[in-house]
Amino acid sequence: MIEDKVRPAVLAAIEARGYAGVTYEGVAAASGVAKTTLYRHWPTKAELLFDLVVHGQELQPLDCDPTVEGASQALAARVARFLGAGPAARAVPAVLLDLTNDPVLAQRLRNGVVAQGRAEVEKLLDR
Repeated sequence: MIEDKVRPAVLAAIEARGYAGVTYEGVAAASGVAKTTLYRHWPTKAELLFDLVVHGQELQPLDCDPTVEGASQALAARVARFLGAGPAARAVPAVLLDLTNDPVLAQRLRNGVVAQGRAEVEKLLDR
């Protein structure tokens, strides 16, 4: 899959230079994927980073007390861990800023990450 080639290049660029330092040229050179192919899959840098850094995460089921308080605490802890370190901590604030100007990407965030978190909390509360 193209994501398997591109994700390591994106993560390395974020780690080395932060969000501003991620360029299609750099990702193409590091991944061996043509810049035109990158643009075809991810028309904006925000989408590139959203897909490969934020949305591409495998989330484990929340393991907590099945109460509103327990689920809320577990979900908040997950978000804090995710945003507290690593590539996400360096990229997510800028991606969120870009979301304000990209309603399509904002909807994808709602349909993806937010819906997944909501589904996890609903599962916990249904127990």
